[in-house]
Amino acid sequence: QVKEGYGLKSITVNGYTINATAALNNPDYNVTYDEANRTYTHTTKPIDQAWNVVMDFEEEYTVTFDANGGEGTMQAQDFVYDTEEALSANVFTRAGYDFAGWAYTSEGIAVFEDGETVTGIAEGNDITLYAVWVRSVYEVKFDANGGTGTMDSIDATSNAFVTLPENTFTNGDREFLGWATSA
Repeated sequence: QVKEGYGLKSITVNGYTINATAALNNPDYNVTYDEANRTYTHTTKPIDQAWNVVMDFEEEYTVTFDANGGEGTMQAQDFVYDTEEALSANVFTRAGYDFAGWAYTSEGIAVFEDGETVTGIAEGNDITLYAVWVRSVYEVKFDANGGTGTMDSIDATSNAFVTLPENTFTNGDREFLGWATSA
């Protein structure tokens, strides 16, 4: 019986290594898998032929991706422990936020970058990685709109209130009425 979280890697018959998928799909090898009991079975075809059969198993786990407040869907990704593979690229979105990476918990800090190549991040267990979001920051620039003077720009975070600085521009005897997003 195969331990939970492991899958058939290869089969060696009389010193020849055969890919597990090929062995399961080729009737000449007589390898079958019983999913309910998690057992692999091998029987020799000709009874008079002695076969030395070795089945090699590898630890598998699945990474599930959680949008963590974002929107969209991502397929879970299967990994083999101790085998390098890149995490799927993030496809989640969140209005006013930038994707910062993947965390082990919904409140955690990013420990993996988008598409990072990883090895054995979940020993023997399936795991969920949570998207980490940071508010988008924008630069707000001020234009004299025909007036004179200068003002420093400020940073503003999307979806958050910001207090605009007092106007220091002048425009003859005109009175400043307020800020606008266009001239």
